[in-house]
Amino acid sequence: MANWLITESEHYIFHYKEQSFAHQNIDSIIPLQEQRFSEITNKFPAKIPRKTDYWLCDSREEIAALADDVPTNGLICWDDDDTDAVSIYVVYNKTMQCNGYHEETHAISHFINEPTSSALSEGLACFMEGNWWGIDNNLCTYYRHLKKIKLNKLLSN
Repeated sequence: MANWLITESEHYIFHYKEQSFAHQNIDSIIPLQEQRFSEITNKFPAKIPRKTDYWLCDSREEIAALADDVPTNGLICWDDDDTDAVSIYVVYNKTMQCNGYHEETHAISHFINEPTSSALSEGLACFMEGNWWGIDNNLCTYYRHLKKIKLNKLLSN
């Protein structure tokens, strides 16, 4: 793809545009993502056959144009003909940095056993992220189990 710079790390091939916010921050992005990779694989050991392509995009629309034709903040894709070829697409700009545990957990869990349940897949990703819709996992547990608040009430607050 034209106009994309590439920097490789131990587990990732990072793609980003010249002069982008990601380009300005690539030296701090790489060690942070490698640390997250280690944390995730310590909890969910997986044999990753090759480096994951990691696309640091300027916008949701750029992800749509590159990946799945759906504007989103983050997405994981793999080729059905080559399931070892995994790509992560995230928005990374001045106002939104969606790199983190979520999409990486999806990518790594894909190599353990692709969950057929969206709930299980999202649950693993939110567990590693530490929150669900911006609410700390421990707070969700407290509200749900100790206070016995119904889920629809928690979501409405």
